Amino acid sequence: MLEAEASLLTDMHGNLYVTVSLINRGDAPAVSVQILHAMLGLASPTTNTPIQMDVIPAGCAVSAYLMFPRSSGASGSLTSLRISGAHEAGSFCSAIPVVLP
Repeated sequence: MLEAEASLLTDMHGNLYVTVSLINRGDAPAVSVQILHAMLGLASPTTNTPIQMDVIPAGCAVSAYLMFPRSSGASGSLTSLRISGAHEAGSFCSAIPVVLP
């Protein structure tokens, strides 16, 4: 089972940089992992998807980096980061509540 965590930073132009960590909570490796879609509130990333993450061993995490436009929301506002993707054994979808920096 894959779980997602996220951390957010902003640059001096207001662009949002999101580090997404996918954690393999299962007993076997997750093979051919890729992030297919991402949304921060109503905004799509400026980073191209899909993002290929290959293999995530059991009990390990792999990170991917996404950039979103400053129009994603006001600093301090609560929104949702939605991540969905697939791997050899199925698919995953996470909605992570985040406060915009």
